[in-house]
Parts: sequence; structure tokens; C-alpha cells
Amino acid sequence: MLTALLLAGCGDSSPTPKRDALVRTQQAFETLSAAQGLAAGFAKYATEKAVFMPAGRAPITGRDAIVRALKSGAPLSIRWSGDQARVAEANTLGSTRGTYVAGLAAEGGQQVGYGKFLAVWEKRDGDWRIVAFMTNASPGP
Repeated sequence: MLTALLLAGCGDSSPTPKRDALVRTQQAFETLSAAQGLAAGFAKYATEKAVFMPAGRAPITGRDAIVRALKSGAPLSIRWSGDQARVAEANTLGSTRGTYVAGLAAEGGQQVGYGKFLAVWEKRDGDWRIVAFMTNASPGP
């Protein structure tokens, strides 16, 4: 419900300088997460009180708790495909969504899961930061 309310207040996904800045940040988060793992991505881009809602698990609250939880699991390689970004008119809240493919890093990236993601971003001190991130498993292609 909260996500629906947040997205209802966001503008369209047409290219604009505001939207492009969020897309670049999402891509930087994706690149860092793919190269160094999700823990590194959240360590850099999540707010202190961010919430991560992984598929099939209880929500994890707080950047430090998210990073610890992600470091404790099997190392995954993640490939992302963001397909939409929206930014509120006031340019302080935005969202991105798309799909991902997860693989086991130790197995050369052998695919182990597919899913969708939704990220809610807030602009803090001029930089976009994740305040909520949700994944949802889905069948592969």
C-alpha cells in the first residue's frame, strides 16, 4: 500500500534531467552490486533507515542490518534490467523498477533465480539514496 501511495505521487517516466539523474544512480547501484555484490551496493546507496524486502523473507530494516544479511548469504552475481524510472515533481522522491537474474558467483554465475525489483529513492543532500527496496521472484524467460 505504501509503495502504491508513493508511486501515485511520482511524475511520468519520460526522459527529463531529473529522471536521467535517478537512472544514472540506479545504473551505478547496479554496476557496483554486479561487481562487488549487493552488500556493497546497499552500503553505498541505502539510507541509514532503509528497508529491504527480499522475496520470501521478512523485511530487513537499517542499512547496517541489510549489509550484514547480504554478506552472510551465498555470494550472488546479479544482472539487472531496469525498465522504468519515475521522479516526483518536487525532485525529492523517485522509484525505479525492472527485472534481475541472480547467479551463484562461485559457480561462474550459474543462474539460480529470476525476479522483479522495485526501489524507492529519496534525494538527500543532492544525491539519490534507497529508502525501500523490494524483490519478487518470478519465472525465467
